[in-house]
Amino acid sequence: MLGYALAVGVAVALVASLLLAKAGSDAVLTSTGTHFVAFIPSTGTNGACPPSDVTSVNSGGGLTAPFPLSVIGRIGKLPTVKHAAPFLLFRFRDTTTSNLFTVGGFDPADMAAVGSTSCAESDLIAGQFLKAGERGAVMLEEAYARQAEGRVGDTLLLASMPFRIVGIINPGVRPAKADVYMLLPDAVEAIGKSGCCDVRGQANMALVEVKSATVQDEAIKSVRGLLSGSIVSSYACYRPAAQVMGMNARSAWLLGLLVAVFAVAFAMKSQLSAVVERNAISGF
Repeated sequence: MLGYALAVGVAVALVASLLLAKAGSDAVLTSTGTHFVAFIPSTGTNGACPPSDVTSVNSGGGLTAPFPLSVIGRIGKLPTVKHAAPFLLFRFRDTTTSNLFTVGGFDPADMAAVGSTSCAESDLIAGQFLKAGERGAVMLEEAYARQAEGRVGDTLLLASMPFRIVGIINPGVRPAKADVYMLLPDAVEAIGKSGCCDVRGQANMALVEVKSATVQDEAIKSVRGLLSGSIVSSYACYRPAAQVMGMNARSAWLLGLLVAVFAVAFAMKSQLSAVVERNAISGF
């Protein structure tokens, strides 16, 4: 009985250790690369804003077509999606220097998707991050701030509208990156006043955070179904993360099975030794 108890105890301890290690690694891998952006390329016939000094673009500079915000709501309800948020990304031309720069509009209340695809408070290097309802404020991307010599507290003129610079950020490599970040309503107003087009109730990029790396391919397929003709830009690291999680699951089951087999063999060996010992004593 002691041999069986010892074998079972060892088996339970080892399996528990394996499952704990798997749970720890899966907690990291599950959220690895689980975000992407979707946009509709401009074809000239799909309601896109015409090329001008203010143009609807994606992070790569390609022209895009705005789409209704209702699509974002439908994306957010997909079973594979954790959160979805609208984003307005437009390219402006500085009328004084003729330099081009991009403006991104978002809602700080949507940070579950915005933080992983565009910008987050952890990217802040000076000043403060934009707050929900803080109209008339902008943040500058660090490289653009140096180029434009913009500092916290200065005023930025955009479409003849003054915006105070409240923060400088360095968001690194993100699929929805801009030179100037502002609240979505401010971006809508600035784009409208520029004479480009009316984007009220619209966005030109969907920011998506997926529930797990294992369902990202399914989520991308579903988003493409809802956003007809769209292109998805994502990090490729979610694929190896999903593969590693699958390998971890198989390894855990295999090692658990091996531990159980050895535990049973150890218990049987202990039992056999006890029987042999009793027989030897009886024969003596």
